[in-house]
Amino acid sequence: MTARNCLCGARPDVKLEQRSLPEGGLGMVCWVECPVCGQLGPRVTGPADADEAQLRAEAIQAWNEMLERARPAGNF
Repeated sequence: MTARNCLCGARPDVKLEQRSLPEGGLGMVCWVECPVCGQLGPRVTGPADADEAQLRAEAIQAWNEMLERARPAGNF
């Protein structure tokens, strides 16, 4: 799965980090971010041993859906 270009036209980056969770312990957080304008996609979380490929796919899907709501296909 490929992330759509940002609304500013730039190619976004997929970020993945291990973070402390509010309820304790460690977890993985993944999101898509535009390196040009700073637009952030929804964050997807999972346990520390989560499948990174699955988290990346979910974050890209959330990003693409966010952009689809902002700019439906064919409406530029």
